[in-house]
Parts: sequence; C-alpha cells; structure tokens
Amino acid sequence: MLFFIIWFSKKSFRLADTKKRKFLFLSGVLLAAHWITYFISLQLSTVAIAMLSMFVYPVITVMLEPFYLKKRFRPIQIPVALLALAGIYILMPAFDINNDNTLGILMGLLSAFFYAVRNLLLKKHATTEDGLVVILHQLLVVVILTIPFLFFQQVSFVTLKTEWYYLLFLGVVTTAMGHTFFVKSLNHFSVSTVSILSNFTPVVGILLGIAFLNETPSGNILLGGSLILITALLEVWLSRSQAK
Repeated sequence: MLFFIIWFSKKSFRLADTKKRKFLFLSGVLLAAHWITYFISLQLSTVAIAMLSMFVYPVITVMLEPFYLKKRFRPIQIPVALLALAGIYILMPAFDINNDNTLGILMGLLSAFFYAVRNLLLKKHATTEDGLVVILHQLLVVVILTIPFLFFQQVSFVTLKTEWYYLLFLGVVTTAMGHTFFVKSLNHFSVSTVSILSNFTPVVGILLGIAFLNETPSGNILLGGSLILITALLEVWLSRSQAK
C-alpha cells in the first residue's frame, strides 16, 4: 500500500539524506524487536496487560530524551516515572518467571523500551524526511528480519485463508497508516508529547478486549492501568507548563 501511495504521488523512494540510511536501518531493527516482543506479550497474557505494560514507553521516552536529544532534565520526571512503576507493580500479580502474566508484562516492558529508543532515533534523524518513505524503509527492514522466522514456525495456511482480512486491516490501518501518522506528528511535537498522547490507546484496547474477547480486567489491572494513564496525563500537563 505504501509503495503505491508513494508511486502515485510521484515521490522519490530515496531518502533526502543518504547518510541517514544506517539510522533508519537501526530504527527498522528496533521496530521489528518491538513488534515481536509485543505480540509475545499478547500471547502470554491479556490485551489489557500487554497494552498497559507496553505503554510505559512514554515514561521511558521522557527519561531518555534529555540524554539522547540533549534536552534539559526536569527533576519532576523522577516521581512521575516512579508513579508509572507503581502502576506496573500493581499490574504484576507476582514476580514469578513461570507465570504467564509476569512474562507478558516483562515482554511488554521490553517492547516499550525498543519502541521508545526507535522514536527517539526518528526524532533526531528522520524529521526532515517524508513520513511515508521513512515507514516504507522501516517496514522493508522488518520484512527482511522476520521472514526467516517463518521457517521455524508452524504456519497454518488454513487460518490465513479464513483470517486474511484481519491481517489486511492490521497491515493497512494499524501499521501503514498508524505509523505514518505517528512519524509525521514528530515533525510538529516532541517525542514525549506524542508518546504520551498515544497513551490513550490502552483504554480503547481494553474496551475492545471486553467487547470482542470477553476479557474483563481485574481490579489490580484497572488500578495499575489507571496509575499509568494518570502518569501520561500528568506528563502532558508538565510538558505544557514547561512550554509556557
């Protein structure tokens, strides 16, 4: 889809600055790692747990941004980060490596780290590039890295025939369109602000999980998730206060 959009819009498939290829390649590697760990988290736990643990990435972004983008560190970010960690602590049933929910949370946190670093990399090196071209290059890297996994996994072609439209929706809407809009937003806002605003995604995800998968979140999940989302809202308020 991205290929044809770029083709019909008569844009160049090449990067404006060829020196940035290595950074985009690395961002593609990070995106692949993010997706793999996130889907493992979904398989091990529930939609609510996977999404809430992965969406700690705005807090990780806020903590890393001063060091990577040379922005001034705000001491208030420390208690904000601790609040998010408290949410994760409540979310986690018990630190038992044999517990699927615990493993799901750990995979979600690892996915969050990969995603945060990838976003910082894009903010520093890709804001002058076209968002569609950036995502196309990243997805090509993801395809190259993930295709070998098909030879080590049992792929049910019967399932693919009956669920191809779900995969098409996932690829076109949530991947191609979603990530393109995300990259374009980095041209106008800080990585922290964009990441934090996207923290409302788990709310939608949990509601969809209840509606379609009958996954009713427990009290701990709701409490821990609420702390994580409060952290997001608090960071938005702090970012706006700093900008004034």
